[in-house]
Amino acid sequence: MPLDGKILGFKNRWYGHAMETAEERDLEPGLKILMVSPVYFCATKLEAFGDRGKNDYLGSRDLEDLIAVVDGRAELVGEIQVAQSDVRSYLAKEVTKLLAARGFGDALQGHLAPDSASQERITTVMARLKEIASL
Repeated sequence: MPLDGKILGFKNRWYGHAMETAEERDLEPGLKILMVSPVYFCATKLEAFGDRGKNDYLGSRDLEDLIAVVDGRAELVGEIQVAQSDVRSYLAKEVTKLLAARGFGDALQGHLAPDSASQERITTVMARLKEIASL
């Protein structure tokens, strides 16, 4: 993936860090990928949400991706706690903004599957977001 903003059509200050810290993984024999850490993935998604997502709480794919990771990765808060201070501070600041934003709470349910079990996870997702904001 190119990292140059001129090639991508947008800039994201976290892409370089994400790729520097990515781990090589075998998908199958002879096929390797670089996997970005969940912490830097979240940072790239928050940066993109503020840029190309134009703070569209309902329609942003970047916000949807972020919520999917927060929902599906119980260890995320701990991973952020031990991350580099710059990315940890960035995530805390941006998640604090999300939590304070008018419209975010209402949009959250739209980023989870519509079944009742998924919708009941809103409380868990909000609790994790509040933990991230407090770091």
